[in-house]
Amino acid sequence: MGWPVLDRPADHRAGGGREYRPFVINHGGLVVFAAGNDARTEPSSLAALPSQQGVAGSLPAADLERGWLVATAVDPYAPGCTLASYANACGQAARYCLAARAAPSIPMPMAAPTTWNYGTSFQPPR
Repeated sequence: MGWPVLDRPADHRAGGGREYRPFVINHGGLVVFAAGNDARTEPSSLAALPSQQGVAGSLPAADLERGWLVATAVDPYAPGCTLASYANACGQAARYCLAARAAPSIPMPMAAPTTWNYGTSFQPPR
């Protein structure tokens, strides 16, 4: 299924998530987003779409929450469940957000035996 390119937060808020609604509501789909790598207290606006306010404080995409998942990263070297230094927090998406261990090792055919990469994009399933 192809998704339209929405470059500005207002693009998704204006549509109230209509491009995702058939998949989530009619087909029981699950949409997974990385929270983002800007060390912010909130995930990206698209990742937090079900919690984004519309006109007069409405939540036009709140019904998408049942099929929405945001993933962020915890620091594997810090004690407890410490958010990774680069990771956006769950913030307003806390009800549909999870955190997974950061720093996956990724085998690269023409590189050293193991290359380390970081980012919340590794937390959602691929």
